[in-house]
Amino acid sequence: MEINKNEATQFKDKLKMLESRFLIAMDRYRTTLKSQYLEGKDTTNETDNMENIINKIYSDAFILTGQVNSNIIQNNSKIQSLDEYLTKLKKNVEKENKILKTVKGSKKGAIPREKDIKIIQTRQYIETFVYFSSILGSIYLIYKHFK
Repeated sequence: MEINKNEATQFKDKLKMLESRFLIAMDRYRTTLKSQYLEGKDTTNETDNMENIINKIYSDAFILTGQVNSNIIQNNSKIQSLDEYLTKLKKNVEKENKILKTVKGSKKGAIPREKDIKIIQTRQYIETFVYFSSILGSIYLIYKHFK
């Protein structure tokens, strides 16, 4: 399983962006409220606009939370499938270790290797015989040619 680091980085960047947007919006909202209540200016349109912006930021944060939770669930299912695979692999290794323990110290494991060695030796003997025969044949032909 490969964890997608790009997704984690994207979530982190989105969260930082939401944080900065929130801080900027709150600062503007505070300034708007200050001018409305302390200075007596009519800033209801600006206040409504800032409230909409803050609500948009909250909805974006809610969507981001849903995306993070969705990715966590997907990663958990991947981890669970890997755990099942590792459990099966562990069982296979245990079976093979039992076989290895029965073969280890006995000559049962050497029998297939002996057969391979005999086949390789037979091929080498045949090659050696062919080369030896060709050398003898060449010597005979050279001898006949000069005689």
